[in-house]
Amino acid sequence: MIQQRRLFPGPVSRYDRSMFIAFDLDGTLADPGDGVTAGINHTLRALGLPERATPSLLRFIGPPTEQIFAEVLETDNPASIARAREIFSEFYRREGFFRNRLYDETEPLLDDLSADGHFMTIVTSKASSGAMKVADLFNLHRWMRGVYGRVNDCSKIDSLNTALSTTDIRPAAMVGDRSFDVAAARACGCIAIAVTWGYGTMEELTAAAPDHIVHTRDELVGLLRIIAAPHARG
Repeated sequence: MIQQRRLFPGPVSRYDRSMFIAFDLDGTLADPGDGVTAGINHTLRALGLPERATPSLLRFIGPPTEQIFAEVLETDNPASIARAREIFSEFYRREGFFRNRLYDETEPLLDDLSADGHFMTIVTSKASSGAMKVADLFNLHRWMRGVYGRVNDCSKIDSLNTALSTTDIRPAAMVGDRSFDVAAARACGCIAIAVTWGYGTMEELTAAAPDHIVHTRDELVGLLRIIAAPHARG
């Protein structure tokens, strides 16, 4: 089951010059690093385990929490993972969430793409309720058509497919900072665009073989204009 929230209920016809763009949230539009790493260490302390150095935890920004704690705890025990997720989620709701920040270039990026007429959504591995809270915190409904996050066992591929099903606007691209963003794009027939300002290393992104790798906001805006140009309507 995928929970969907439409944030901009305007008529699809206003997007007659556009392409469909799905943005990852963590590490692409917003930086949750401080809250996530603090939450992991809080969880480790609560379980009587030693904390870890913050740099070693940065690679856990982006994946679903069950994957994070399976790796952090080095276990496949469902009860142990569920308990860790419960502790982490309680901390994150109370404190970690408020340590989120938008990247400095996010608002100018979305302003430019909105002015170009693109149909934009958020597709994230973050729990749907948490993703919606972040969208509300930063008033992302100014630009986004919807937020698609995880509910129960749905995957990022499921979420992206659901977002794609809401419109026939094409071409479609997925923009993200991790290899699993590229994998979701591939599985759903989208153009895979990797950005380097998030938490995926260049080695990870290169190995994932996206269609494009971009390093700056201006580079991303220019690339999307080139992709969209042959398909412009009206």
